[in-house]
Amino acid sequence: ACFLVREAPGPAPVTSPWDVGEDGLATYNLNAVAKGAAGTTFVNGKTIFETDKIVVCGVPAVVANIATDRIRIDGKMHEIITSTPIPAAGTPVAWRFIIKG
Repeated sequence: ACFLVREAPGPAPVTSPWDVGEDGLATYNLNAVAKGAAGTTFVNGKTIFETDKIVVCGVPAVVANIATDRIRIDGKMHEIITSTPIPAAGTPVAWRFIIKG
């Protein structure tokens, strides 16, 4: 299972499309696939290693570009290195994340 996780200060309204756990984190389900990053490369001035992962998902319920956002895969939390809408211009139909492995 793959989720976008965001800090959620205070309780969320009952009608919110996310679940807020007692840990103060809002969790958004991602319809996603994850794979390893191939080789050491540079993306937007950041080094991407073979141990890092690439996650491609449908458009999340929220915009996923807040600095404190994380991706949780099978219970393990990962830092987001970069996030890019697909396509880069126009209305996004998917998102591509590169996360620390």
